[in-house]
Amino acid sequence: MNGPSSGGEVRRILANATGTDPDDWHLCLKARYGMAVVFAGLADVEGVGQVVTTPYTCATAVNPILVAGLTPVYADLDPASLSISDPAGLISAATRAIVAQNTLGIIGDRSGLRALADRHHLVLVEDSAHCVARLARGDDGQPLADVSIHSAGIEKVLPIGFGGAVWVNPRLAATHPGFHHALRTRLAALPVPGFATRFRVRIYRGLAGILARLPRSLRPAARRLTIAARLLEPPVAAAERAGRQPAPLASYGFVDRKLLTWLPRLPQMYVLVVECTKSDNREPEEHEQCQLNGQPAFRAR
Repeated sequence: MNGPSSGGEVRRILANATGTDPDDWHLCLKARYGMAVVFAGLADVEGVGQVVTTPYTCATAVNPILVAGLTPVYADLDPASLSISDPAGLISAATRAIVAQNTLGIIGDRSGLRALADRHHLVLVEDSAHCVARLARGDDGQPLADVSIHSAGIEKVLPIGFGGAVWVNPRLAATHPGFHHALRTRLAALPVPGFATRFRVRIYRGLAGILARLPRSLRPAARRLTIAARLLEPPVAAAERAGRQPAPLASYGFVDRKLLTWLPRLPQMYVLVVECTKSDNREPEEHEQCQLNGQPAFRAR
């Protein structure tokens, strides 16, 4: 648990939205920072090895695996969910974790991955960056992942640009006690950003808006200039494109207050998929709520 009172309120909202305990939520400046802490802790406690993950993802979701000294092993994709499909043949004595990415917000059936992870004593990591405050669940309604990572970053659901959260399943204390303790301890100890980072975070949306309004021919050069001047925080830094990982940072008051503004609006921002309307002839406005993969999904208005 970290952060001032605004952070505590953010954790409470996330917990209420997911039916979990606020103490199991930990806030970070970017979701990739939380992911870095997860895989570094896993490698330190369980030993270096392999992580089965998706090839259809961003470099910022792979760098934390590599920097921790782990090796990503890429599984085939399920065309229905765009997540990994039947990775059983990739599991070996070197495997430490499986990553289930909720690509584009699609939460597929994760029960098979949960059973596979249990069978081989692996950690199931859920990448829920595309659907903040939603967790994959089993038939009993309980969350399936051991760790779930959420994002309010650039080009995600919430128009903030920064902010991440890591949910640590309390069952991990029984199945992987050393990792559970190390992970919670490290997440709680993340340092807050320094002045330069806080300044870039605060001006990001305004500066990005100015750059977007420049003549198209001027935008690339202006963008390069503002990044070189350390004014613009790029979505993926040059160092990250080269496979390096910045030091993880905690969230802080400014970002937490933005989250407090936008998290309550999530139900109106999630859009119903076709499955919620194709079975009848009602107008979309008549669908106040629909169950999608066992969880409420809402139409934006």
